[in-house]
Amino acid sequence: MDSPAARRFHRSLYLSLALACVTLGYAEWLFLPDTLAFSIPVTLSLIAAYRIEGRWSLSLQAANFVGAVIVV
Repeated sequence: MDSPAARRFHRSLYLSLALACVTLGYAEWLFLPDTLAFSIPVTLSLIAAYRIEGRWSLSLQAANFVGAVIVV
């Protein structure tokens, strides 16, 4: 199990990312109302990523393949 300091660090990292996503969506809401439709799923995916972090990881070859698919 992770140390308490590592858990606090990961929690603060994901919390700051989620807060940045929400505030960006709120700041752009008047100019681009559809931005809220993107910021909510991104925030929910950050919550899901926090919950499942550390359960599994990609191998180096699989990570390179995913990166190549993203580039294409």
